[in-house]
Order: sequence, then structure tokens, then C-alpha cells
Amino acid sequence: FITLHKNAVFGLFYDNTYRSCFDMGKESEEYYWYGAADGNLDYYLIAGESMPEVLGNYTYLTGTVPVPQKWTLGYHQCRWSYMSEEEIRDVVSHMRECGIPCDAIHLDIDYMDHYKDFTINEAFGDFSEYVEELKKENIRLIPIIDAGVKIEEGYDVYEEGVANNYFCKREDGSDFVAAVWPGDTHFPDMLNPEARKWV
Repeated sequence: FITLHKNAVFGLFYDNTYRSCFDMGKESEEYYWYGAADGNLDYYLIAGESMPEVLGNYTYLTGTVPVPQKWTLGYHQCRWSYMSEEEIRDVVSHMRECGIPCDAIHLDIDYMDHYKDFTINEAFGDFSEYVEELKKENIRLIPIIDAGVKIEEGYDVYEEGVANNYFCKREDGSDFVAAVWPGDTHFPDMLNPEARKWV
């Protein structure tokens, strides 16, 4: 939060991860108020002679992030699902005809073979070739990956996860099973550092 007055500028960083409420002058123009449902009252008053200096002092405290690639800031086309490469070609063609500067198209789960992670449905043809083709048109293709790994003998991702003990466990030590898009699935144990690397 940065306040800029005629003769002063300052920042306030309210460091709390709980559900918070902020009133920036709605209740009264005389004051702001904020609070959180729980947690510590940790906040930092950040001084500076100018707004850029306050921002500099804030990022000194919190760190900075790399500047994202330019295309990530553009228009991203996303919907529940595209069923084939041909359907995406049609969408891209219409966007170009209408002058819509699309930078990315997101794919939902229907690009997968039977919703199995790291597989490609036949309707998407030579996927790597198509990805390169879209890149030449300055469009990135971004496929979703669901967390549920289909339980299927012979499916390499499933077999590797079981062999390396990468999946979440029940109290009795057996792999946890849940049903999502592909049917019965296991979930990678994100508390296991090796499973995190694998994913």
C-alpha cells in the first residue's frame, strides 16, 4: 500500500497470510483501517522521498521477481476444451482475420489420450510439430497437466510413480486412490522432494 500526499510519500506492507479486510477510506475519509482473522500484527512502514524510492525500499525487503517474457503479458485464449488440432487452427485463423493479437492458447484435458498425463490424443496429430508451427505465428500452446495419474498397468507414468514410491499414501502405507477425469488415480506426494523433482 502506498500513500502519496502533497508533501510526503510512504509505503505500508502488511505481512499476514490470513483472510484480511481493508477499508481504504470508505468508512471515513479521515482514516484507513485493516485487520486479519488471525496471525501476527506484522507490518512495515516504508519511507522514501519519492514513489520509486518507496518501491525500491519495499523490494529491498521482499526481493524482486524476474521480468516475465513479453508474450506472457499478452492475450491468452482459454476455454474448457479444444477437441482437435483442427479446432485450434480454426480459432487461430478467426483471431487473425479479426485482428485479435493472441499470444497463447491454453489446452484443457481433452488433448490427452484418455486424460492420462503426458500423453497426446490422436486428434492432435504430430503435437511437437504443431507446437513449433504455432510458435512461428507467435502463439504459445499451453497444455494443462492434472495432478491425478491414471492407475493403469503398462502406463509408463503410473508405473514409474509406483516403482519410486512417488504417490500419496494412506495411513496403512498403501497408495491413496481417488477418482478424477481418467478414473481411478494416484496423486504425487508433493511433500516428497524426489516426487517434486519427478513432477
